[in-house]
Amino acid sequence: MNLKVSGAVDHVGLVAVQPEKITVELSCPNVTNANVLKGRVTESVDLGPFVMATVEAGLLLKVVMAKNFFIENGLEDGRVVWFKFQFNTVKIIE
Repeated sequence: MNLKVSGAVDHVGLVAVQPEKITVELSCPNVTNANVLKGRVTESVDLGPFVMATVEAGLLLKVVMAKNFFIENGLEDGRVVWFKFQFNTVKIIE
């Protein structure tokens, strides 16, 4: 899987993006200035006013979103979603 990051990188084994920096889309966004990944919701955890969803998109992503958004858009297990996050939000771990 190729992710775009800010700056030059030769090889990356592990990266991180803060969950609150990831935007959940219900259809494929048409953008060129961000990473876009298609995935499927595999798990969700109720955090009071928020929900943390785990999505399999070739890698596991954890995304925190408003509970209202989660419920209103039927984001139960198995739902296909797209994630969008800016290049500069990708942090290289190793």
